[in-house]
Amino acid sequence: MKSADRGGFEPLRIVVERRWKIAQKLAMIRKAITAQSQTLGIPTPEIVAVNDAPKDGLITNGYFNPADGKIYINLNPASSVHDFE
Repeated sequence: MKSADRGGFEPLRIVVERRWKIAQKLAMIRKAITAQSQTLGIPTPEIVAVNDAPKDGLITNGYFNPADGKIYINLNPASSVHDFE
């Protein structure tokens, strides 16, 4: 991960912390979807992390694809998935 203040690279600690936070968020999303699926009596869909860049100034934060039955969560830095703790 590049950073201008550290000679072009972020310290490993910062990279690990960022990835840990993302993993925690995905785990929380999985837990919520599992609970909702159980309440509805449906199978829990697989969650897939993607990194889709904004297109035409708009970002897709996530979506369900009925063709494969998976939920896609966009981890691009512009996505609002990073707006919660």
